[in-house]
Amino acid sequence: MNSAAFVLNFFLNGFDGSEGEQFKYSDLVTALADVDNSLTTAAANGDEEAKLAIQCINGLWDSITTEFSQHPSTGFITARFSLNTESQMALRIAERILAAKVGEYSPERRDSIKKLIEGIPELLSEMTLPQELKLYVLRLTREVETALEEYAVTSDFKLDLAFSRLQTCLNTVAVVPKPEEEQGKFITFLNNKLIPCLMAVSLFADIGYTGIETYQFFAPRIAPVSQQTSAQ
Repeated sequence: MNSAAFVLNFFLNGFDGSEGEQFKYSDLVTALADVDNSLTTAAANGDEEAKLAIQCINGLWDSITTEFSQHPSTGFITARFSLNTESQMALRIAERILAAKVGEYSPERRDSIKKLIEGIPELLSEMTLPQELKLYVLRLTREVETALEEYAVTSDFKLDLAFSRLQTCLNTVAVVPKPEEEQGKFITFLNNKLIPCLMAVSLFADIGYTGIETYQFFAPRIAPVSQQTSAQ
């Protein structure tokens, strides 16, 4: 379920006269922002359906904002209003556009991600990295953990966003200069823990990944601190 499907599920979930399921306002904002951005990008690229769909998005923003303003202290909202046909079609169009962009997270892949984030705190404790960077990685790790815990509700869209941010951050940490022993340990961690998480969405898709190890990919870009010092 991508972000458009999540928003559509929210609006359609409770409008049968019942209270319906409560959704986190923050999740809805994140999802609708993703929908908005995707439609805007598609429209700019000439997608005629997206150009029509984007006209309905402001109304959806108004709806969830109005509902949240009535119960701001809880952080949760329930759809108590109908979704017109035009807005439903707009979300269906966004769902189509996003279908090819959001990764799918099978139980096996989610289990691999869980193992990855479980090992990150201990790994960071052994690294001589800037404290601010460590804290940022840990924050992203907690976001992934939350997305895993709430997967039954938010499905792929929230996990995909959180995991993508963490993956990008880990890639950045991999090229931060550090002692050779620490660098080897970090790359081994990526090999053993990150690679199994990638599955179809390969980190190396842009360079034709065919089974090379992470260390081989990063090695030309990384010089251990000892080598950098001697070069100077």
